[in-house]
Amino acid sequence: MSAHISFSPALSAICAAVLVFASSPLTADEAKAGHLSVAPMFGHNAVLQRDVPLPIWGTAAPDSVVEIGLFPAREQNSEAQVEVLTNVVVGTDGRWTAVLPAFPASTDESRLLFWNYPTDSYEAVKGTKAHPEVCLSSLLVTNILFGDVWLCSGQSNMDMNYGWGLTRGKEDIETNVYDRIRLFDDKNALSFTPLDTLSKPAEWTLCDFDHAKSFSAVGYFFAQALQKGFVERGHFQAHSTSRIPIGLIEASWSGSPICTWLSAESYRGADPEFAAKYEALVKSIAEPAPGKKPPQLSFWTPAASYNAMLHPLFPMAIKGAIWYQGCSDVNRPDLYEKLFRALVADWRAHFTHPDGFPIFLVQLASILSPHDEPVESNWAWMRWTQMRLGETIDKCGTAVTIDNVDPNDMHPKDKKTVGERLARLALVRAYAETNRDERVTAVKGRDGRVTHREYSQDWLVEAGPIPLKAECKDGRVVISFKNAEGLKTSDGGRLKGFQLKEDGAGFCFWQGYVSGKTVTIRIPDDFKPVLVRYAWDEAPDCNLVNGEDLPCGPFELTVQ
Repeated sequence: MSAHISFSPALSAICAAVLVFASSPLTADEAKAGHLSVAPMFGHNAVLQRDVPLPIWGTAAPDSVVEIGLFPAREQNSEAQVEVLTNVVVGTDGRWTAVLPAFPASTDESRLLFWNYPTDSYEAVKGTKAHPEVCLSSLLVTNILFGDVWLCSGQSNMDMNYGWGLTRGKEDIETNVYDRIRLFDDKNALSFTPLDTLSKPAEWTLCDFDHAKSFSAVGYFFAQALQKGFVERGHFQAHSTSRIPIGLIEASWSGSPICTWLSAESYRGADPEFAAKYEALVKSIAEPAPGKKPPQLSFWTPAASYNAMLHPLFPMAIKGAIWYQGCSDVNRPDLYEKLFRALVADWRAHFTHPDGFPIFLVQLASILSPHDEPVESNWAWMRWTQMRLGETIDKCGTAVTIDNVDPNDMHPKDKKTVGERLARLALVRAYAETNRDERVTAVKGRDGRVTHREYSQDWLVEAGPIPLKAECKDGRVVISFKNAEGLKTSDGGRLKGFQLKEDGAGFCFWQGYVSGKTVTIRIPDDFKPVLVRYAWDEAPDCNLVNGEDLPCGPFELTVQ
């Protein structure tokens, strides 16, 4: 449905009077009482996802009609033409959901108007000049932009903000105001059951110091780098500016494990062994033992943050997600792989996106001090797991931060480098101008499973060297990489960090040498290596980078 109506001064006054209700969560009783509202994700200053049909929802008088219109910001007079986008019948519970048509990216600030009419009066007035005399209530939402919405989730390294003491980019947050970046803080909350509305007040804000200082630093620098990338690339030049609006939704919690960020159904399906424990937890809460208190809800409760912080966002349309988490799960990388794959499938099933949105994750940084001899390391296993996830799951990627070192803290203070590396991945894997099917090649191993994906990089190197295979031939172990143009050491010295293992023996350090786009390790004729590792330690002494000075992360490969 599309029509035009005049926006009268009287209706303007009515709308202005109810602005305050747009960003406050309503209870079920309040919804039934007939308060006209939209969910806070669609409130003032919002960035709404471009180029896809937009689900939008809220509350109004039960069994009434909500009509939605768009008021372009360029129209400043009170009688400007308003395009009626759609209408929807409100349910008996006082809740409504509508789908708006797709809009292109726009930096023009628009306004959304909502009218709530009695059902029996609506047929006579729909698509014509607004009628305040029969309108139950109305709402005006201002300063709306259409661009790309990114979810920023994880634990403390995503949660970390200006107040933690940044070592790089602090002045950016202090001095810059980005009118095309908007911030939405999804505050920490828990629930044992999925919620339909956020339990704590939330709203979109402008990206200035007062708001950015308490927002995810990684998210901030990611958006900053994206807009810089758009400018440098000349992306979207059909628009009046080469930059497009970016909306960031932060849903993170320091210390949280991955199990809190996916649904109970996904958690149960990811691993039957842990499913039984979850079922026991459910029973102990629903039917506590006589004389005992039920278990306390925490973010260690599977799905607790998902239920309260993510479920109320569904089915919002978004561009993608960035994920920085893993410290709380570092001792169980095998389970982590199952849970992360389940998380990706879960999020993609519930957010709106035409073809499965991208999710880019950050590999854990270096911590503590290097060992003099090769060691087994859960931190290294987790980093290699994270890299394999980014390379084998479609539309994913992993930002390596092994060179982002703070020996005494698992929270490196340089979050600008992290945001920039995530943006590199996004610019190549999510924003390339060519057809995606033509620029992505899924490479499979001998067993037919995808080992990694090759992305066309004609204008920007997406990441550091990523290992592809290790072969033993002519007295050498040869390790091949992608993103290997200009392969070198970061300090100009000898290559460090490589280990080899024979069957039945332990790992030993070996000297490697850069040879074009490969690394070569010379071995004796009687040495039969079966595995090669690189940077395998909590704080590895390693220095392999490509021509963009982007580092290679830890890996373990079978020697073929």
